[in-house]
Amino acid sequence: MPEWKQLMAATRQIFRLAAAEGIALAGPEGEGETKVADHQIAFNGINGQSCESFILERCPVPRHGRKKCFDYCKTEHCPYDRVVVSVLAAARKIAPDAITIKSDGGKGVFRQTLYAKQ
Repeated sequence: MPEWKQLMAATRQIFRLAAAEGIALAGPEGEGETKVADHQIAFNGINGQSCESFILERCPVPRHGRKKCFDYCKTEHCPYDRVVVSVLAAARKIAPDAITIKSDGGKGVFRQTLYAKQ
């Protein structure tokens, strides 16, 4: 299975695990449905438990004259932070040469993901 399709499947499973733990998710604007598509994975928290949208592009385009893509997602430690970290951990495991991830929460944050439960 190609890497992006694997990540889409892993993300859907992470969303199911998050729901089972009571972590509510919405679309990237904090309302509507989460997005797991051929070109993008996008979501946010919901009902006052949201901050910045998490958006991961399948084929990102470098901006501002950079040679590589760079992006970030501030979560203000809202419950959906655990889902953001889980999707990033899944991406790193599935496609380690395609993504570099970092967290302000330290390296240990990636050991406590929903993805690790799979």
